[in-house]
Amino acid sequence: MSDSNSAAAETGARALPHGFWSAVPFFGNKYGMFHQADVESRHFFPGVLLVFIHGIYSNAAVCWNDLPHQLLAQLRFDADILNFQYPAGFCSNISTPEAAAQLEGLLSSLIKQSRYQDILFAVHSAGGLVLKQMLVSDFSGKNEIFSRTRQIFNFGVPHHGSKKGYSEFGRKVVVLSELVLYPITSIVRFASQGAIGWGRNRIMCELEHDGKFVTALERQYVDIINTLDQAAKSRPESLEISGDNDTVSDSGAGRAGTQIRVREIHTSLKFSPIAIQAVLQRNVLDPLWNQRRAEYDLTVAQLMVDRVQVIEDATGTDRIIDEPEKDGLDQAGCLAQLRRLLTDRARKRLLVSGPVGVGKSVVLRRLCKEECRRFLDADGNQRGTLALFFPIDRLTLDGGAKEYEGAGLQLALCRAWVKQANAISKELAPGAPAPITLSWLLARLQTDATVVILDGVDEFIANHPQVSIEAFSRALPSGSEDPSQRDVRIILGARESLWGLEKLRIGSVHLRLSPLGKGTVARLVPDLAAMIDQMNEADQQMLSTPLVVNALSNASHSPRQHSAIKIIQEAVESLLESKRFFERGFTLEQLALVAWIYYRRFRRELSVGEIIDEAQKIVADWERDADEAAAEGRRPAALCSCLEHLKQVSNLESLRALLQQVFFFPTKAASYSLSNEGWRDFFVTFYLSLCVRHNHATGLSGIAFQVEHYKRAGDLLEDFRVDENLVSSFVSRAQSHQDPFIVGNLASVLGVSEVSILAAASRRAAQACGQDLHPLGRFVATSRLAGRAVRRHPAKYDSSAPDILHGLRQVLPDILSRPDCDSVMRSLCLCCLRELGLQGEPPVALDPEKALHWIRDDSSESSERTRSIQMSFLSAQYTTKEFPERSIAHIHYLYLLTAARVKGWAIPEVSEQLRVFLDPGSETELHYKSYSSVPELYQIYQECQRMWQEFNGPLPLAFGAMSGE
Repeated sequence: MSDSNSAAAETGARALPHGFWSAVPFFGNKYGMFHQADVESRHFFPGVLLVFIHGIYSNAAVCWNDLPHQLLAQLRFDADILNFQYPAGFCSNISTPEAAAQLEGLLSSLIKQSRYQDILFAVHSAGGLVLKQMLVSDFSGKNEIFSRTRQIFNFGVPHHGSKKGYSEFGRKVVVLSELVLYPITSIVRFASQGAIGWGRNRIMCELEHDGKFVTALERQYVDIINTLDQAAKSRPESLEISGDNDTVSDSGAGRAGTQIRVREIHTSLKFSPIAIQAVLQRNVLDPLWNQRRAEYDLTVAQLMVDRVQVIEDATGTDRIIDEPEKDGLDQAGCLAQLRRLLTDRARKRLLVSGPVGVGKSVVLRRLCKEECRRFLDADGNQRGTLALFFPIDRLTLDGGAKEYEGAGLQLALCRAWVKQANAISKELAPGAPAPITLSWLLARLQTDATVVILDGVDEFIANHPQVSIEAFSRALPSGSEDPSQRDVRIILGARESLWGLEKLRIGSVHLRLSPLGKGTVARLVPDLAAMIDQMNEADQQMLSTPLVVNALSNASHSPRQHSAIKIIQEAVESLLESKRFFERGFTLEQLALVAWIYYRRFRRELSVGEIIDEAQKIVADWERDADEAAAEGRRPAALCSCLEHLKQVSNLESLRALLQQVFFFPTKAASYSLSNEGWRDFFVTFYLSLCVRHNHATGLSGIAFQVEHYKRAGDLLEDFRVDENLVSSFVSRAQSHQDPFIVGNLASVLGVSEVSILAAASRRAAQACGQDLHPLGRFVATSRLAGRAVRRHPAKYDSSAPDILHGLRQVLPDILSRPDCDSVMRSLCLCCLRELGLQGEPPVALDPEKALHWIRDDSSESSERTRSIQMSFLSAQYTTKEFPERSIAHIHYLYLLTAARVKGWAIPEVSEQLRVFLDPGSETELHYKSYSSVPELYQIYQECQRMWQEFNGPLPLAFGAMSGE
């Protein structure tokens, strides 16, 4: 019945690993020790508590030593452990009911805090009586502990009191000694005001063999067991393990469980290999784990259904478009193909791609909802495949590239998804029994039929520079794997413009979701079908999407003769009008500001607090610019009105109303995601046009836009004329802030679009290129204005081009004479002079060293500034063939991107896509090779190829045509 310090040594018990017991349990060290399981461990068993209780004249550490750790290691689970301790010394003021009350109070607190569903006990000696007393008391009261008790391992528990170990005579001697010492211990306790808890240890008295206490306690416990058995209700199972000198019950304990006797003494039987093996073989954790997994399956399936429903309701995407006359895959056809392919277990990987806005996510979410509903509706034994939707565009991984190779990337994605799923579960299903665990997910992926839908691969790769497309592809299962090993199918969703998409196609069944067919567009929005025939391919693709067509069709709106961006604006307004958005005093400006915050942060998901913080900073910039305008006597009413509208974004109530529109959907508590990049790009373009329209130069600082934003912002400004005062204001602020983006973004709008520019403003913009600007700002401004000056085939006569051309002819020689004109800037100016018909110096040898800092940061990770400028330069490469007048700018952009890649400073998109432009025989090479007016452009292109080949080796001629099914 007692333990000694030598007992553990005699059995060869090992020391516990450092950190196994929590340093400071929430209940303090007074009540023992606590092991808190690692919730992110693949072995974590949620909702389970193992409780160890020592015997008389012992304590938690000495009694059990490293047995709790040994058992967990061999069980291959990591669960919470309470190693309970009560004052059990010779002079402790304690009784069995008092120790039981302490245990009951502590367990009640633990259950309330951690919501344990199952409790297992391992008790030694008199600790078994403490447990039995606690269970009897709890059963007649709250029944919150007894009902959760699944199993009890009794090590040498004297259910009928002491007989062996201490002889009855020896026990009486001890009791008599306690009585003699009681007055002394009472005085000590009184003198220390309870700090020293000495007194009489009444447990030894309560251990009288067949005495009143143990007999009554045993009868109460056996009556409870019999009552539950007769009612066919569950009750704890017991395993009795005793040594040669132990006495156990011959009745109650036997009926409650099984008996095992080992050749060990009372203190060492806990460490007997036979006893440990019996505990391992007879424990109920495995069936409990299977039951818990089944509960999680149902919880997660319902969570997936509810989550998709929330998104469909918020975004209005509950309609799957079926185009019977279409040759390519429509939404309904893609969904049907996915259903069919999922019946083939050998198909390990499917890929769904398509342009922005065609509804890839709509289809994949609908598939997930259907599969999960089927899973929920099936009988327990007949449930098949569970579908899990991973919006990985909103998952954030932390760590370096080495951690995200193969299984490491899989594990990181699973960890991130579990974290997000728990946040959603807390919001949508607050009554869920326990958080979703990584251990459940990994076990399911290892043994059960599962479909994992990874949506937003393109944005995930873009948001994680440490993960290459090759590493991502290698981490996924493919059809070459043995299908008998794991029944896990992967469905990938990615834009077709993803750089490196061909790597995902290898080993995948590729389904391409196409824009709507002309017949469907004509049926839903007749006037739109006739209009888009006259547009370029990019505009046609953008408008032939369910995103736009559904918006116009639902509002029965026939677009007027406008540009593509104006038609999208009509679609947006039609959606908002149907919700009485404008009647509540809201405008497009507020939505534009919110979308801009998402864009500049390169985030798909933001919390309400983050949006408000950013909005307050941005509005403060607007107010400063407005105050400066007022000081100069030019603060128009339109600017004041716009500013008042933007301020509403900082108001919590107004912001929530904005975020409840179809352009956003809730993700987790107080967080929202953009529903589609198409809507985001419209609002970002609208915000860009606002900054130009209201002379808000500071709004264009710190980040670059993409080429389509510049072009379409000009279309939104068709009723606006850029004057000299606006240009001067932007140049002045660019100089005072030393920010290259202010003048670079304005010049890009003026150069790429057809916005009307007054003659004086055109000359002023050209002249500004020769002033004291940030070198990057001068470089971008000069290259973009030159593109408009030499535009060969404008859609209509461009009265601004001659003025820009005239200004550049005057300023280019001045730029060349500047001491800060490096080789890249010099090359750009010389090429522009030749394009303008002026002979200048021969071309110079390019040296990127001084110019590369324009498009990189000193930090190891890419900042928003670096990312935006490289993305802007990269996206421009796709427009060169359609707009050859931009060739001078784009070849110099390509040169800087190539140098950045060689130096290891390029963002992932550049690393993935660069070789497409440098591939021998590519359209890019043929374009520059035939550019006869400025043959130097081909020489620069060849230098890019040379740098790349030296860095990466010869390029395979067939690379551009690589694909796989």
